[in-house]
Amino acid sequence: MAATVRLTGTVPVLGLGAFGSRVAELLCDGIAGAYRIGPDDLAGSFARRPGAVVVASQHPVPEVFRSADRAAWQHGVPWLPVADEDLAVRVGPWVVPGSGPCFDCYLARRVQHDDQSAITAAVRAACADDPECGPRGFLPQHARAAAGVAHGLLEEPPDPGTVVALSMRSGNLDSQRVLRCHGCHRCAPGTVPGLDRTGALAELLRPGNATAPHGVPA
Repeated sequence: MAATVRLTGTVPVLGLGAFGSRVAELLCDGIAGAYRIGPDDLAGSFARRPGAVVVASQHPVPEVFRSADRAAWQHGVPWLPVADEDLAVRVGPWVVPGSGPCFDCYLARRVQHDDQSAITAAVRAACADDPECGPRGFLPQHARAAAGVAHGLLEEPPDPGTVVALSMRSGNLDSQRVLRCHGCHRCAPGTVPGLDRTGALAELLRPGNATAPHGVPA
């Protein structure tokens, strides 16, 4: 199990869209040292080495989240994304540079386990092109729940890579951990690229490299 990271210091919070702004407002009301920032101050907030940075958004904004992740790893500052995904609110992953997966690995894992990844990508691209795209409203309890989960993760930081999903249909909470992607240049630089199984098989099938059933040269 990864070492627990205790949070100290200030907590800059960026709120995007109506939902993100409400979550940011609630966090700043409930956490000592939390304060609002604007989009133009996101990178600078990491440079000031706060305890953590939170980015809450009305919709998933991968490019904003990736910008936050780059700054987080550059300055060694933990950060937490919060996003309304229409059917669920996701809080996380809790990113701790040097102690867990980066946000790019999280995105890669989402694609890996999404059997409609092309549709998901098209929806995300549409939202990126037009901030008003998609559902605009939200229920007050969803913002309160998201802020409450984020508050809890900041007060008692979980293992790096933890993601909490709040179902808008049932209200159930589900927690998962993201695993680093093998060979990731940011969070797993000590690993080597995974085995090229196709290349290895092709090499074995080359004339002169044939083997008997138990690996003995034919």
